[in-house]
Amino acid sequence: MERRILAIVNDLQCGNELAICNPSTRVWRWDGKRRSRQQVSLNPAQEYLWEVFMWSKNGLFEFAEKDRIDVIVNGDMTDGNFFEGHTTNSPNNQVIMAVDVLDEIVRRKQVASVRLTSSTGVHAFAENSADTQIVDKLNEKYPDKDIALVEHGLLRVGSAVIDYAHHGPEGGIRQWLKGNQLYLYVKDIVHQSHDDGQPVPNIVLRAHKHERIQVCYSAWFEDEHTTTWGYTVPSWQLLTPYARKATNSTPKVTNGLLAIEIIDGEVARTKWFAKTKYIRTEEAL
Repeated sequence: MERRILAIVNDLQCGNELAICNPSTRVWRWDGKRRSRQQVSLNPAQEYLWEVFMWSKNGLFEFAEKDRIDVIVNGDMTDGNFFEGHTTNSPNNQVIMAVDVLDEIVRRKQVASVRLTSSTGVHAFAENSADTQIVDKLNEKYPDKDIALVEHGLLRVGSAVIDYAHHGPEGGIRQWLKGNQLYLYVKDIVHQSHDDGQPVPNIVLRAHKHERIQVCYSAWFEDEHTTTWGYTVPSWQLLTPYARKATNSTPKVTNGLLAIEIIDGEVARTKWFAKTKYIRTEEAL
């Protein structure tokens, strides 16, 4: 029996004051006399996210046991400087932050490969330079691991086919509509792939929407049955003013990562290492 674990993490948004940051990170600062590397100081939001991240990371490696892990980092590793609310606007500092977060997972012996997808342009600086720098730094640190950057990937893990890219459909504007758009999106990919003679994916991975969504679509093509799982994986950022507006003031936010168990090329289990936090201000007057 061959058991493989696919781990998915995305939307770190490093550099934003409400996004994840490794407390051991040292970034470049100006003290009035010179520039030097200084250790970051986490705010309460970042402390919370780091606690969730460490819990998620530990859960991932316990779930994997001693089996091989392949990691997909599905875009928006940095936040860029288009929006307000940053602890640093420096592209270099944001790249350092992202690498230090990813290092907590990538450095482990079980991790054999890492695929990063290109981010939203406004989050990755000119020519998506943050993305390319992150890949370069990870390759320098881990020359024996298979690390690369793609735009839109079609990955085979055994006989399992994974379609992954950063951007995908909306989550849905009502609780009872959550997943409808992703379901139809996955259905379209399945039938389009089949009709065009392309591999029909067993897994479709998307990010960007900062939500946790999971759907399943099954179809028959003559006597051949296929099942495709679709996932939108949440972010590592709490709700910024822009996100609050975009979500019409959602009262909660979910942060975490996804692990998918693949046994002999078949999707066996899905394990979410994610936590939901309600972010309303509760008072009694």
